[in-house]
Amino acid sequence: MFGVGLLYAQGPSHQIQRRMLNPMFTAGRMRDLTPNIYDVAHKVRSSAQMSSLLLMYRKLSQKVSSIIASGGSSSAVIDVLRLASATAFDVIGVAGLGHDFDALGAETPYAWAMKEFM
Repeated sequence: MFGVGLLYAQGPSHQIQRRMLNPMFTAGRMRDLTPNIYDVAHKVRSSAQMSSLLLMYRKLSQKVSSIIASGGSSSAVIDVLRLASATAFDVIGVAGLGHDFDALGAETPYAWAMKEFM
């Protein structure tokens, strides 16, 4: 997680790391991982975080619609970082490591560490 990883590496170091990871991202491998990704997506859809995000989006949408209808303009920010991070963490865990960290569900040590890191 820390140090010169794939996201921060440059030049030859980056090329070596990419070559090592390429076999993980072939079309066949991605096709094999699709059921795992769908499982996490269904968990996201039913999670409390998603429910609260959708409720906030509906309220915001109604407010923006009323402002536009009255001739004004407005903008707002919706923070989806925690939900997106937890989703990515679960997908990587299930698809890449064969372990469900359950970052979207119960308070596990993995989920707690990920939330604290964010």
